[in-house]
Amino acid sequence: MRLFSFFFILPVLWFLQTVSGPVPPEPDQGFCATSLEDPLLRERQEFLEEQYIHSIQERSSIQRGLLPPYILPVVVHIIHDNGAEDIPDAMVLQGIQHLNEAFADMGYYDQGDGYDTQIQFCLATRDPDGGPTTGINRVQSTLTDLNYTTQDLALKNLIRWDPLHYINIWLVREICNNNGCGVAGYAYYPGAHGSNVDGIVMEAQWFGSSNGNSGVQIHEMGHYLGLYHTFEGGCGNDDCLSDGDRVCDTPPDQSTVPVPCGGSANSCSTDTQSGFATDQQDMFWNYMDYGNWDCYSAFSPGQADRMYWFIDNVRLSLLESEACQPPCLSPLTCSFSSSANLVDVGTTVNFTNTSTNATSFQWLIDGVPFGVGVNAAFTFNTLGTFIITLEAGNADPNCSGSFQDTIEVVCPVFASFAPSNLFPVPGEIVNFANNSIAATNYSWTVNGTLEANTAAFTYVFPSEGAYTVCLDVDNGLCEDQYCQLIFSFLPETSACGAGFVKWIGNPGKNEDAQWLLPTGDGDFLIGGQLDNLSQLTRVSAQGDLIWQKTFNFTSGDDFIRYLMIDSEGYLIMAGRDQFNSPCTNFIARFDLQTQTLLWTRTLPNLNVRIEGVLEKPANGNLLPMGRIR
Repeated sequence: MRLFSFFFILPVLWFLQTVSGPVPPEPDQGFCATSLEDPLLRERQEFLEEQYIHSIQERSSIQRGLLPPYILPVVVHIIHDNGAEDIPDAMVLQGIQHLNEAFADMGYYDQGDGYDTQIQFCLATRDPDGGPTTGINRVQSTLTDLNYTTQDLALKNLIRWDPLHYINIWLVREICNNNGCGVAGYAYYPGAHGSNVDGIVMEAQWFGSSNGNSGVQIHEMGHYLGLYHTFEGGCGNDDCLSDGDRVCDTPPDQSTVPVPCGGSANSCSTDTQSGFATDQQDMFWNYMDYGNWDCYSAFSPGQADRMYWFIDNVRLSLLESEACQPPCLSPLTCSFSSSANLVDVGTTVNFTNTSTNATSFQWLIDGVPFGVGVNAAFTFNTLGTFIITLEAGNADPNCSGSFQDTIEVVCPVFASFAPSNLFPVPGEIVNFANNSIAATNYSWTVNGTLEANTAAFTYVFPSEGAYTVCLDVDNGLCEDQYCQLIFSFLPETSACGAGFVKWIGNPGKNEDAQWLLPTGDGDFLIGGQLDNLSQLTRVSAQGDLIWQKTFNFTSGDDFIRYLMIDSEGYLIMAGRDQFNSPCTNFIARFDLQTQTLLWTRTLPNLNVRIEGVLEKPANGNLLPMGRIR
């Protein structure tokens, strides 16, 4: 028989050596090729381990009685080159039966020391399209002689069913690496769930050829469901949830030497450090140990608990799979077209059914039914984005389909007006030209006080001050508002000269002013934002626009928060890309004479907001100031 040694990072690998009887593995066996060590998958698995430990510590025990039996779908892909590796269907079926018997602790595998995991496996009866399948696929390829170091993904790209809904098992003639052959199989841990490499690869000769040989897929399925080797980590056992195989009822073990089925071994004396009352024998008959395959007969209750957690929290999509339900023998297609996808509120949208071979229908809007006819219509009287779903079926209860489309409902009402004077003197009549669109109702307010409900509006501002005039409009289904600031003041006649109010910018733009800085020559600089860009504006002493510049300092919606003139006469600008959230800060130096940007520095991912800048006179260095969020 063959003996295996096994070490993993990701994926886990099972190495074998052809010998006449059980012997220790060769020194160069038991490694994982670096080409298969995906750092992202390893990081994902380590994260899941932390979640597992936290979950177990949160509860005193798992209430197994509350857990239903698990049935997980399997598809077997036989990759062959017309050789003996093209095993018959009967051998595959036998291998699935062995897998189920081992996980149920029954038949050959019930040797008095095992545990019924309540986990079973079904060979798929539905393919990914819902059609009938035996759950066995055959693909001819020279990749049946596999170098897993370089060809793992190429093998799986030959054929792969959705790894979120099927446990993919690839059978090949031989598994090798760059140093030679002798690998019985390997599997990926739950951290790879749903990825293109997820699943199990093993040599076809072991699958179902005997109860003992089927230990390969039993062992690999344990890895697939989150189990480590019982000898993982050696004798270290200070915390059974984080040391060794991370299962508390399997004693620590540091030996991979095969033990006769009736024999015994004890490679560690640390058993009592984490819960065992006395020193324990190595559990060499455990499916996750190395040894004589014919001795395999047990998963422990703790291993079952661990597999439950990874099924419930990581591989849950397998339980939601329809792969083992009766297939659809009368396939249908489900589809429809919408008369419009962007509509005004109050519009009726017609949905035309274009399904084929379907006889029953249900229409839903955001999951709520609204029709069962072949076609449907709906009047959208509220704003928002709505998902329309059509579910279809026919006489075959195993055939169904669904199709979705999105309808966006917007408000056509637009509020707008134009005052005849933005700066009236007290007592002056101001006319407001109503430029609203699609409105039927109007409401005019001045500083929050209702003044009129007519389309046209005039107003006399009684005294000096700033007035906010707002127009609220609606059409009975939706509304809009537009406001304008009006300044009423008497002309300045003192010796100090005339005051003024200036509007700078475009009312149709999203502009914001954050900082005002005198330049020293009578002009002013305004720092702020235009849409998602930083904006710098220069105006004269009379408030006239001289020039404007925009900058894209960050990848976000940045704005200038602070301005200063340094000792050399250059402008220093500071800002960030978020007002009150974690942000990227920036500092920039600008030449006002040439209107050119000299340099920019960004300070990403700081937990502070820069609110100002100081200059150190001795060397001209800049010292950003701010506050911690």
